Amino acid sequence: MMKSLMAALCLAMACSGLAGCDTPSSEGEGVDDGDEGGDCFPNATCNDDLVCLSGLCVDAGEGEGEGEGEGEGEGEGEGEGEGEGEGEGEGEGEGEGEGEGEGEPCQTINGSFTVENSLDLDQLANVCIVTGNLRITGGPGGTVRLGALESVGGFLIIDDNPGLTSLSLPALATVGVGLFISSNNALTSISLPALATVSGDRLSISSNNELTSISLPALATVGVGLFIFSNNALTSISLPALATVGVGLVISGNDALTSISLPALTTLGGQLGISSNDALTSISLPVLATVSGNLNIERNAAVTSLSLPALTTVGGFLSITNNPALTSLSLPALATVGGFLSISSNNELTTCTGDRIVAVGDCVQ
Repeated sequence: MMKSLMAALCLAMACSGLAGCDTPSSEGEGVDDGDEGGDCFPNATCNDDLVCLSGLCVDAGEGEGEGEGEGEGEGEGEGEGEGEGEGEGEGEGEGEGEGEGEGEPCQTINGSFTVENSLDLDQLANVCIVTGNLRITGGPGGTVRLGALESVGGFLIIDDNPGLTSLSLPALATVGVGLFISSNNALTSISLPALATVSGDRLSISSNNELTSISLPALATVGVGLFIFSNNALTSISLPALATVGVGLVISGNDALTSISLPALTTLGGQLGISSNDALTSISLPVLATVSGNLNIERNAAVTSLSLPALTTVGGFLSITNNPALTSLSLPALATVGGFLSISSNNELTTCTGDRIVAVGDCVQ
């Protein structure tokens, strides 16, 4: 049984367009189209007061909410003079002496807030928590840095800022629903060093034409989906701590992308799709063991080898097709494919290993 399946699998290396296996849609299941959290309608609209962002219907939080929070900070100042003392305030001076006191309080916005210009941005200087949605759109240019921001309870949306070149959120650790960074045509740099969790929905980075790299060093969990697509200048993606994605991971249409590294990713609750990345040469998924949905790697013109050494189970279909430079494929631990298995139109593929395959749900192509 193992040998016959493996023989059929490797025979398909040189084949294309065989009949009998229709490729199902790779879209995941979710709420109804047009509803909050669901896909947009084909005309890029949604129900009620929702807006369509990166293909998803969201409540963009047009209203602005303000709140007050309490907190204490410590500041140190040094100044020329004699003696030691205690006082209130912050700042730095020159000289001898020490001071202790209270810094600016950490503020909370109860509700949602929209930033459309530099004056709006200034209001967030000491804000640590936004309980609703936070949207930055249309106005701020240059560098946007929110040094105090630690948590957004709803959506965090940074979109359609033509002059934005750099985004820095050094303290942001959690986003309660979804994070969208899209259509910022001059954006070259994203810094989110503390972001560990996007809980309720998607993390989507798309259509940022000048963005060259994505590094999210602390990101460990995405509740629903991670989508990185149509960033034309993007060359590398580094997500060293990402271990779990609740539903799907899609990396597609990034023309300059050369490498994908996901060294900690073990489980995908839905689909894995890596497609149409013309310059992609390296895909590293060393500990990925389970893809509960479909696994689809296709139309990556420069990929020469693909190894998924820990992959044991694909719950849906497995399709590796139309990668014209692919010469080597290794699936040494793969035992079960729930749907059909298709390896085709990889014209240079000469080496294929996967001797543990014992069950395919539909047909081998």
